[in-house]
Amino acid sequence: MSPRLNVDGDGNAVSYRLGKSVLQYLDGILGSSQSTLETGTGVSTVLFAMKRTKHTCITTNRLEVDGTAGFCKEHEIPLDKVRFIIGRSEYVLPSLESSGLDVVLIDGRHAFPTPFIDWFYTADKLRVGGLLIVDDVEMWTGRTLMDFLSKEPEWRRERFFMPNSVVFKKLAGGSNDKVWAKQPYLRRFSLFRTAANVKKRLLKRP
Repeated sequence: MSPRLNVDGDGNAVSYRLGKSVLQYLDGILGSSQSTLETGTGVSTVLFAMKRTKHTCITTNRLEVDGTAGFCKEHEIPLDKVRFIIGRSEYVLPSLESSGLDVVLIDGRHAFPTPFIDWFYTADKLRVGGLLIVDDVEMWTGRTLMDFLSKEPEWRRERFFMPNSVVFKKLAGGSNDKVWAKQPYLRRFSLFRTAANVKKRLLKRP
């Protein structure tokens, strides 16, 4: 049974852990020489600690940090390389001094627009060749971020752990510094293009 390191809206202990296949994937790629970051906390944080990465965990929930720390202490898992930051990621990340990250996990607040902000402010911190994992892509925010990145030439989708998680590899920088016309996903779904297509179809009617 997965440890209940998270807290639901009523204050009950629950487990919102990553899927087993994603945790196994992380277990296989993480190493002690890597720098990692996640938004959210839980079983994934324990795994990062076990793999001895230089890890930053950003979460709004002090109770979850205490629960994770207590679990690690009970099971003799060192936390000396884990840095917990209590706060909303959209406020923490812009001024966070952290670069050359090898793995970023976006799994914090899923409400609009937080996942997009998390990506925006971690994209430059992730090294070229590094991995970005977006969890809960069954939700609209996660799904839209996945669809957007799938069209960006600076990112390549490596793995899709249906239905919840996706892994991207960063191929180049600059994807979060483009004008809108250089973003394929935005160009495809922009309102003015839709309106122009509708107008074109109407003009063709007899």
